[in-house]
Amino acid sequence: MDLLIPWIFVIVVFSFLAAWRITAVLERTGLSRHVW
Repeated sequence: MDLLIPWIFVIVVFSFLAAWRITAVLERTGLSRHVW
């Protein structure tokens, strides 16, 4: 069980960073106005 917790943490952090980067790119390109 100890080996499973770090993987869950890594997946959560990675998915959060990926979503943040996608949002930042959309805002920079101005596509977020069309999406939202």
